[in-house]
Amino acid sequence: MFPPFWKGCSKTAVDESYVLDPVLDCYPDTTHADASCGSQTGADETITCLDGTWSENLNTSCGNCSTSDFGDDVTRNPSGDVIDFDVVVNFTCSGKNKQSRPTNATCKAPGVWDPVDLPKCIVICGTFEIENGKGPTAVFYPSNTTTVECDEGFTIGDGGNITTEVITCKDDGEWNNEPKCSAGNILFGALYLVTVSLAMGLVTSNM
Repeated sequence: MFPPFWKGCSKTAVDESYVLDPVLDCYPDTTHADASCGSQTGADETITCLDGTWSENLNTSCGNCSTSDFGDDVTRNPSGDVIDFDVVVNFTCSGKNKQSRPTNATCKAPGVWDPVDLPKCIVICGTFEIENGKGPTAVFYPSNTTTVECDEGFTIGDGGNITTEVITCKDDGEWNNEPKCSAGNILFGALYLVTVSLAMGLVTSNM
């Protein structure tokens, strides 16, 4: 509390979203102070204490940011159209095969977000499992490629001898192919060699 004979201004009369320079608890009458919004550099206002009252009314948040520029497919939490200073907004994407980048942003000053890039919903290709094999274990973006492979004794498709395949993430978030692994020529070839070896052994023993 100020003494009854003392005229001054309190920093609590200015919203906490502003940073005052100099920083005082009580500002004597006629004192000037630079008020900047949040962490941004440079003063937004220069205010003066006059007869116990600040020359400008700065008792509301200075850091409002609009979400009107975000894409329609971006879901926000909190969901308001105007976000206050230092509030973190988390983003998710509606629709299949999409991921928000970045996943959150903070209002740092009027119309200024951190990070500065607005969120976008990016198409992704997800993971999938392959029976008797190994599918993608991470998300990929359009035009990215990855290699899937079959477990030992299994091959891509029916009756082949190929154990790996390179697949590509398409622009619609789908893979160009989701291969299947089956018991192929590798397994049958091994059985054939065993059979031949046994047959040769029998022939040799009878000679």
